[in-house]
Amino acid sequence: MVVMRQLLSLLFNSVMFNLNHIHTMQTTKTPTTHNSLRLLFEGFSGSAIKFREKVCQECGWSESTFYKKVRQTGSHKAFSIAELEKIKDLAW
Repeated sequence: MVVMRQLLSLLFNSVMFNLNHIHTMQTTKTPTTHNSLRLLFEGFSGSAIKFREKVCQECGWSESTFYKKVRQTGSHKAFSIAELEKIKDLAW
C-alpha cells in the first residue's frame, strides 16, 4: 500500500509538471485563451499512456502484463526490487 501511494504521488507530480508545460505552451501561443479544464484533461490523458509505454519498455513487459501487475494486490510480491526502482525512476 505504501509503494502504491508513492507511485501515485510520483505520477501526480509528473502530471503536474506536464500541465505546467502545457500551460506554458498554451500561454505563449494564445495568451487570451485559457481553459483550465482542457489543460487538465490534456495533461492527464497523455500521461497515463506515456507512463505505461515507458514502464513496458523498461521492464520488458507486454501491455497485458502491465495491466495484470496493476491489478495485483500484494504489491511486495508483484514486483521485483529492480522493477520498483525502474518504475520510480520513470515516474519522476
